[in-house]
Amino acid sequence: MLDSTSTGLNASDGLTAVRSTAGHKKPGLPRCESWHLAASRMDALVSEKGSGEEADMMKVLSTTDGAVNLQRLKQVCARAGIQWGKDARLTEVFEAVDRAIEAGGAQCSPQDFYQMCSSNLLLLKEICESRLVIPDFEGFCHKLSYLHNKVLPNKSGANADYIAVLRDAESERFGVAVCTVDGQRWETGETNDYFTIQSTSKPITYAMAVTERGRDFTHSYVGQEPSGRPFNDHGLMLDGSNRPYNPMVNQGALMTAGVVASGHRGKAPRAIVQHIMDTWAKLCGNVGEVKYGQVCFESEKEDAHNNWALSWILAGKRGLPDCGAGAPEVEEMLDTYLGCCSIEVTCAMMSVAAATLANGGKCPITGVQVFSPEVVKMTLTLMATCGMYDGAGRFLFETGLPAKSGVSGVVMTVIPNVMGLATFSPRLDANGNSVRGVAFNQALVDMFTFHQFDNLSSLGSGKVDPRLSEVNHRSHRLRMIQWGIQSGDKHAKEFFAALRRIVSLVAVIDGEVVPGEVEMCCNVLHKVLGVSVGKKAMHDECEAALKEGVHGLDELIPVLQKLGGSMDEVQAEITLESMFCVAAADGAVTSQEREAMQELGAQLGLPPYVVDMKLTDLQAELKVEVEQAGLSIRASSKNGQVETVLEEDGDEA
Repeated sequence: MLDSTSTGLNASDGLTAVRSTAGHKKPGLPRCESWHLAASRMDALVSEKGSGEEADMMKVLSTTDGAVNLQRLKQVCARAGIQWGKDARLTEVFEAVDRAIEAGGAQCSPQDFYQMCSSNLLLLKEICESRLVIPDFEGFCHKLSYLHNKVLPNKSGANADYIAVLRDAESERFGVAVCTVDGQRWETGETNDYFTIQSTSKPITYAMAVTERGRDFTHSYVGQEPSGRPFNDHGLMLDGSNRPYNPMVNQGALMTAGVVASGHRGKAPRAIVQHIMDTWAKLCGNVGEVKYGQVCFESEKEDAHNNWALSWILAGKRGLPDCGAGAPEVEEMLDTYLGCCSIEVTCAMMSVAAATLANGGKCPITGVQVFSPEVVKMTLTLMATCGMYDGAGRFLFETGLPAKSGVSGVVMTVIPNVMGLATFSPRLDANGNSVRGVAFNQALVDMFTFHQFDNLSSLGSGKVDPRLSEVNHRSHRLRMIQWGIQSGDKHAKEFFAALRRIVSLVAVIDGEVVPGEVEMCCNVLHKVLGVSVGKKAMHDECEAALKEGVHGLDELIPVLQKLGGSMDEVQAEITLESMFCVAAADGAVTSQEREAMQELGAQLGLPPYVVDMKLTDLQAELKVEVEQAGLSIRASSKNGQVETVLEEDGDEA
């Protein structure tokens, strides 16, 4: 689905003409004659050039007299998700531009601009021309905000109660942060609160073990198989080679901590943990201070009876890692492991660390190669199969993404070659995973083509690929449909006939034929599909439906079912938006109409999240456009139904 700023369909067309008259009146509505609500943005849909198409950098930044507007550069960066002053790749550019603006030079010549920004002109060009991995980052973030708000009311689960610091943590907090492989960043909620990383330390400790001690040495002490048992199972889980099954269970994490410690003989565990913290700082792009939770460490060690026992049995069974300088002592290994769990970061920092993994080990905002792509490949594979405790299989089945959770409430998710995602919400499910974190990841994959097998899905899935320019894709698809109608393509003509039938039925869903809604049907067909339908012909179709006693919704469902899988996602969304345009032609959408459109959206094959968000966006646009026209919006309740009502300032409804 498309963001409200780029679809081309709008909740207003000719809204300035809205005024009291002797026109149609819904129950509780004032009379108004604007039957053009919801059509103006159709024009942008069928234009030759969408707003998301690539533009030359200087055209984006230049004023009418050819000067470069430096404030506009800051605005363009903000829209693209590049945080001004917080991206190491552009430090020199930020400083030079800020100095120029402070000196009163909000504009400069192209030559001065090139010189000022010479340290990274290529990146600036990518930003200005919308060539980053998520071209429409504003629209993408709008959808993420919607998902955050949908998941926020979920209050199920409970804090981990076996560690005092976690038990007493504020459970209402919910933060979501994103960082793409191009350094585009967004966050909402409690994203700057520090928390202990707990088990999200495990994949990084494993990656450090492989990097520092080698793949073969590391894998001689820890396996790669899912255990099928809880991560903190009291029993010793060893494979046929007396190794812990994988690095994501406690036994395996203890052993990988021992592998890292084996390369730092003579150092105290706290010094080894500091070395690991330094790696975390690189992963996080130094966007915040990596801290150490001494209180958490002491609390965990005091109650670490099971981990003590496991450590001693590991030493007795396989033996602790020895790379030639002697194996670490049991307590050294345990303290290193518990110290890793006690590292503290924020949700915003964790998203950058996840993005570093998504970017093949190179931090997207510093350019530092922290891990090799080969090490990252191994790490992500283990995160995918073992990262979400004993809910790992279900999580992978639902999302198709590598992720790692921690009992503090953090979930770190990696979308390879796209972005890193971090969520933080302390309440956990029965598997020890954050309830909201899991729910957000599932909602994310429901909306976007991020599941690793989404490339097998049909185009009619209703999911969005944010890596593509939606405006360009949609405009191109509509032009193809228009061409097909004009050229006699069977499927294009069937779509036109279906859309014509659909909008006419929506127009009579409230049991009457209204001239303005008939006119909107004609406008939709003309502006979207380029086909002119006479008002009389459209009116006659609506009248015929009423005379036949056909209830609009009952008739619409078989129409949509008949289309089956022949609609692609653009056709499905255009159909939904066209229905909204007709329903909103009088300036209001009743709860009955919204429920009907939600049901019809499901028949179109659009996921519930997509339908609900699209309708929410369109209704929000309708409200804004009406208010801008000098009208007021009030809530009215009639027969248990709540509806949006237009009321001219000073008039009675």
